[in-house]
Amino acid sequence: MKKAVSVFLAVLMIAAVFSGCAEGSKPVLQEPAVKEPAVQESSKPESSEPESPVQTLIEHMPAEKKPLRHGPLRVLVDLDPKGLGANEATLDDLKWWVTAAAGIEEEDCVFEWIPTKGAARDTAIDRLRTEIMSGEGPDVFIVQSDLVYSDNALFQMPEKAMELGFFLPLDEYIESAEYAEWDKFTEIVMEAGRNEEGQQLVPLTYMLPAAMYRKSDVRHTPSQQMTWEEMQNAEELQDAVVRLGAGYTSFGYEDDPIEFILGDLADYENETLLFTDEELYIHVTEILEYTEEYLEKKYAEKRYCTKTHLGAGFNNDGGEGTYSNNGGIMNGLTENDPLTLVPLYSDDGGSTAVITSFAAVNRNTRYPEEAFKVIDLLMSTSRQANSDLFHQFIYPKMDYKGMPLHEDLMSGQYTMRENYTQDHWSLTDENFEAVCAVRDTISNVHFTGALDIVLESMMRDCFKAYKNGEDYTQIVLDAYSTMKKMMGE
Repeated sequence: MKKAVSVFLAVLMIAAVFSGCAEGSKPVLQEPAVKEPAVQESSKPESSEPESPVQTLIEHMPAEKKPLRHGPLRVLVDLDPKGLGANEATLDDLKWWVTAAAGIEEEDCVFEWIPTKGAARDTAIDRLRTEIMSGEGPDVFIVQSDLVYSDNALFQMPEKAMELGFFLPLDEYIESAEYAEWDKFTEIVMEAGRNEEGQQLVPLTYMLPAAMYRKSDVRHTPSQQMTWEEMQNAEELQDAVVRLGAGYTSFGYEDDPIEFILGDLADYENETLLFTDEELYIHVTEILEYTEEYLEKKYAEKRYCTKTHLGAGFNNDGGEGTYSNNGGIMNGLTENDPLTLVPLYSDDGGSTAVITSFAAVNRNTRYPEEAFKVIDLLMSTSRQANSDLFHQFIYPKMDYKGMPLHEDLMSGQYTMRENYTQDHWSLTDENFEAVCAVRDTISNVHFTGALDIVLESMMRDCFKAYKNGEDYTQIVLDAYSTMKKMMGE
């Protein structure tokens, strides 16, 4: 593994991670802080009745608060995908939980909410990059890695930033975690934030596209071995192929399937792309042709549901062809109808999960235990299911949802709060099993980053050229060349 302190690698790679940093600069990296032994292990009372996640969380919080000696704990929040701005009630709620969980006073915790666009964002990002490169910066990062709403991300390639050693390995802290059920998280998704040093990036949510049908209409058993090519050749999956393979819906051009079809995009340790320009061109052509077919057949008018992203409320979102969340029924589908879910298969076989948000601790934090407790709290069952932060800023992405990491959430026993309400939502046992079956097909996982943005921009340009009857070959080749340069090839 690349050593984080390597000046050579820092010079070569830092521009790809921090586009605003001067050439040749490198972060001041310290050895990871050593965790002090816990005074005592928290014990959970035995009971035959399931405990309330909220009550369990509160019971584990420190009874006394301790002052911080080196200034406040800084928590950076770079979310807000809809451009809503920092909601005061959400921040107050988050600050109460965080300070209670970390055992510190509210005045000893500072939340920094980065503007989503414009000069204010650019200024904030430049300041933060300067701080981080000098060995300082926020203690905790809570980051929306999906760059649809900003091309100026703090960490444009999260995996590359991890290899450079910006983040604190968390394994020791996870072993004695007090709030979250870390052993119940989707392992293959967690692995994407791990390298030889251990777990450094903690995924908060991820996208997993699927086509959704009434079970009486369509039958399919999800498979981790099926490839995109095999899916295209399967007669019974042609409707799903067009729905999932199209980059355009009645809402406009959106939801590029190409990153899910390609699977793993890059090997960040060896600085290489994992697909060729020829493969890229073939998939671009397929997507454009499926988009044209989708629009011609007006799939939204069929009895089936359209493609969706699995996650909280995915089958009652009120989107195109789905059950509406205002009590009405669209296209005759109800929340309790048994569903068949067909994932979008990748070139490698199985499906691709794309991480849309994550949390991490600054390697140079002065408060490693308190910083980890912030993430431990965020990942707790109660917070994933109920918090305003998740439901207003992390799960929603346009009309899509994000899959929670806790594998039991969305089941009847682990209900989730609906967006902007206090009502709770869950799947039927049969439909929850259908979601689990799709989740089990995941074979590739990556964080949304700069490569995804290049692919998205390329697809939009190719779609315009295709509509005008123009050749799009050079657009694809230019995008591929740009991505190679990003990787240092």
